[in-house]
Formats: sequence, structure tokens, C-alpha cells
Amino acid sequence: MLAALVLSPMVAAVYACSTDTFTNADAAPEGGGGGVTQADFCGAEALYFHQCGYDDAACAVNDLKNCGTVYSTLTSGYTTALTNCIKLGQAPCTGEASKLLTSTCMSGQLAGYANDSGALASLAKDFCDRCDKGSNTCQGKFASTPDQPGYIPSFYADNVIQQMDKCMQGLDGGTVVVGDASIDCLTQALVCEYTAISNAAPSTPCTDH
Repeated sequence: MLAALVLSPMVAAVYACSTDTFTNADAAPEGGGGGVTQADFCGAEALYFHQCGYDDAACAVNDLKNCGTVYSTLTSGYTTALTNCIKLGQAPCTGEASKLLTSTCMSGQLAGYANDSGALASLAKDFCDRCDKGSNTCQGKFASTPDQPGYIPSFYADNVIQQMDKCMQGLDGGTVVVGDASIDCLTQALVCEYTAISNAAPSTPCTDH
């Protein structure tokens, strides 16, 4: 799905905590309101599917039907950036957040983006307390760049972030073994994020042709 930001394996692989200071300033407003209207965003989404050749695809029809719900789950900073890139014809036809967010247009549109949400700050603390215990730098890097934990959650409204955090609070920082696979704390945290996103705006993703 275009707007529900699929958490790709590449994003999971490069997530790591390091240095810098987490600030609650110069942030985009939470929720879908702000820079562009719901009509603007939904119009841009329809244009995106046309540009990418998905006009009649079932996934596109379903996405557009739920467009208002999707809009309400995202921050205005993200909806504005995405709408602008689509109108410029510079949003790549991909269902992967990593490819979309690191595209030239989106990188430029999101330069300086930050989310000052108290919900995101709480998620940062809970993630670091469980998955990078004792680190002096984890919260500083949280959500700061595309290769850091929390970056994708930072584009979501408080109610979605709070669902991620509720799940995160249930983690004990250990490794879970499922079948032959060992699932570390970071991967468990990503599952919490993906589950909250999927529950907020469920849809079938449109992926690359």
C-alpha cells in the first residue's frame, strides 16, 4: 500500500542506535491535518496509481476507498511531502517504505522533518529501555534518519504510535525462538510497529511491476 508504509526487510536490517540528541522542536503537526487537505491527499493518491499503471488494480481500488482513514493516521508533514512528490511526478512506483522515503524527492521534501509528539518520545524511551538497555545515545538517534529505529513510526499520528508503544511495553528485551528462527528485540519491535500500522489502515499493497 502506498500510504501505509510497508516495513521492508532492508529497513529492519539497518536499524541501529547511535549518537545525537532527540529534540521536540520544529516538528510537523501530528495527524492528517495541516499542510494538505484530505481531498488533496486522496487526489494525489489517485494520480499516483494512474502514474504507476494501477488504475484498475484491486489494491488501488481498496486503497482509494480507505484514503480518508489513511490520511487521518499520518502526520501532515508526511502527507504534504508525499502529495508534493506525486504532483511533481517524482514518487517512485514502489510499495516499500525504504525506496519511497530515500527517493530524491521525498528526501528533499522531508529534510528537517521531525515529529514533536509526546507519544513518539514515549515510544523512543520504551524501545531504548528494552532493546538498547544502558545506551546513552539510543534516544538521541531514535527517528532521526531513515536508517534509525522510529523513523517510520514518526510519520504516524499519536493513536497509532500509542498502539506501537503498548505492544513495545510487553517486550522484555530478550530473544524469542519461533521454530528454527531467533527473533531479537529489534525484530520484535518492528513487529509491534507493523502490526499497529496494519491495524490502522489495512489494505493489500500495490508493489512494483
